[in-house]
Amino acid sequence: MVSQTRERLLLACLLSLTLGVGSARAQFGGPAREGGAFTQPSGDAPSMESSSEDSYLPDDIFGGGETDTGGSYAPEPSTDTSTSAPAAAAAPEPQFRGYAESDFTGPPQGGLEDAYVRPLAAPAYWLPEFHLGCDGCPLCGDPWFVQVEAVMMHRNRARDTVTTTTTQVVNVGQIQPFIFEQPVMNTKAGTFQMEPGVRVTLGRYLGKDYIGRDHTLEFTYMGVTDWNASRFINGSRFGPITLGGIDFEMGELNSPFSPTGSFPGSFASGFSNADYHGYQMHSEMHNFELNWRIRRGERRTALVASPDGSWQEDYTPAVVPSMLLGLRYLNFNDEFTWNSRGVITADGVDEPFSGQYNIDTTNSMLGMQIGGDIRWQWRRLSLSVQAKVGLYGTSSDQNSEILVNDDTTLHSGIYPASNQAFGDDTMGVGFIGELDLMIRYRLSPHCTIRTGYDFNWVTGLALAPDQLTFSNPATVTINHGGDLLLQGARLGLEFAW
Repeated sequence: MVSQTRERLLLACLLSLTLGVGSARAQFGGPAREGGAFTQPSGDAPSMESSSEDSYLPDDIFGGGETDTGGSYAPEPSTDTSTSAPAAAAAPEPQFRGYAESDFTGPPQGGLEDAYVRPLAAPAYWLPEFHLGCDGCPLCGDPWFVQVEAVMMHRNRARDTVTTTTTQVVNVGQIQPFIFEQPVMNTKAGTFQMEPGVRVTLGRYLGKDYIGRDHTLEFTYMGVTDWNASRFINGSRFGPITLGGIDFEMGELNSPFSPTGSFPGSFASGFSNADYHGYQMHSEMHNFELNWRIRRGERRTALVASPDGSWQEDYTPAVVPSMLLGLRYLNFNDEFTWNSRGVITADGVDEPFSGQYNIDTTNSMLGMQIGGDIRWQWRRLSLSVQAKVGLYGTSSDQNSEILVNDDTTLHSGIYPASNQAFGDDTMGVGFIGELDLMIRYRLSPHCTIRTGYDFNWVTGLALAPDQLTFSNPATVTINHGGDLLLQGARLGLEFAW
């Protein structure tokens, strides 16, 4: 009798213990066991689909993501092939990587509704892809993105064209002294500084193709509107020199208009015998691009719930390449203004004069480009190198004018005695090559800070200083063989929505 009573008490205790464990699983979000298989309890905890009664987790919750091979969350499937459900004790308990099942509290209150359990880090609830702050993210509902950056860009100097010479008189004892012109200023002496500009890119995520690559459409504008360079020189005066019975005093600055080795010869009205020569250069650029980019699918990143209820981000470093095909239009305008002024004293009477040489060039380039980048992506930081090249049809024109205000006795009737205006235009082929280095740091799921350094090489341009001519304007032709080297830094933000 006593023995039967003990057996009944033991059976009651085992039944109570079984019911208590099932209740604990339901309370802490763990899977409850029914008929040898774990089922997801009701409540806020996420569901886990299974392909059979003995599967506890899907092979890959994220669909195409990588699976951690370390450790094991799911128990070994049952080998029982009978149609009846196996006993509860036949299925082993799931392992939580050293944590007790009771330590796992599930998602915090107010956690995202689409959390998943994944056997990568235990115990952990995993979210689907967490936005990397780049090129839009459809899973986060961010198909649009915009990049706004301040640019500091430098352009190369002009080619070496002499604008100013000084008269050098060498007396070696002959009756006629030897006179020559010494170059003292050229167009290469003008140095351009780094000037501010803006770069804006608006992009739209288009979706994935059949092999999982991301497609985006990007429109980019970059403009720098205020490159300036200048140079000037003040010359000495010499004289008096008697010519035709008149004593002259004048400045020493001449120009290539006046022939070398002759004195007085055929001077250039408004530019010879000057006291001051100076020039200013001004350039501006506007660049437009429309690119279709294809990027290999980025590694997934996730938020992981720790046993204490906090969320942590998990990401595997990766190398993510892309390629692009697009259209580019570039407009580059260049201006050159050369000023001259002086005073010639004839028999004690001052006769002022001045001259100005203005050149404006306009260049338009349109064509297709190809390129791509390689991005080294870490959790929040990424480093990328991008290159683009293309051949472009060019349209170039130049307009020049020489303005003279010179009524001096010494320069009377010599070239150019009056104002001159002339120009030319042509079409050709140019090249644009671009190399960009970029560092990005993601501040939040929708905001990224960007900084980088860019190099651009442009050929086939008509640059203003290259159009200087000191011969008869009727024979002038446009020179469109100029090269432009641009380099500079940029800093800005990227937003996705």
